[in-house]
Amino acid sequence: MEKRIHDAEFELAEPGAIRGYQLKQLQKLLAKTRAENRFFAEHWVKAGADLARVDSLDAFNRIIPTVEKADFVEDQKAHPPYGWRHAHLLSLGIPFVTLTSSGTSGYGVEIHLQTNTDMINHGRLTGYYFRWAGLKPAEIGRTHV
Repeated sequence: MEKRIHDAEFELAEPGAIRGYQLKQLQKLLAKTRAENRFFAEHWVKAGADLARVDSLDAFNRIIPTVEKADFVEDQKAHPPYGWRHAHLLSLGIPFVTLTSSGTSGYGVEIHLQTNTDMINHGRLTGYYFRWAGLKPAEIGRTHV
């Protein structure tokens, strides 16, 4: 069977190296988010989450609370129109795309703001899905009947 590799550096790395990279990036992201995002910072404080104790991926799963759709909708209602979770992005004065959920859950509509960088990163992730499905770069736009 053909190997469908999109990014050999990560896909062929040893599991321990991948976990180490993930933890390092996660710790940087947590610190940045705490400093820049009032919504998540307060959510973590309310839950008693101590970011300094996140010293492994398992610790992250135990310590950092999940966020539910209702949390986002409540934030948007309390701090319209986008809520505190988007305040930092808005303060940057850069272009963004506004996306919303459909509201079919009955909890309300979530508003998500995406920067150009967010959109590019989403495209990079999509590259993995297409490659793992068997597509190659030269096949972009080709249809199968």
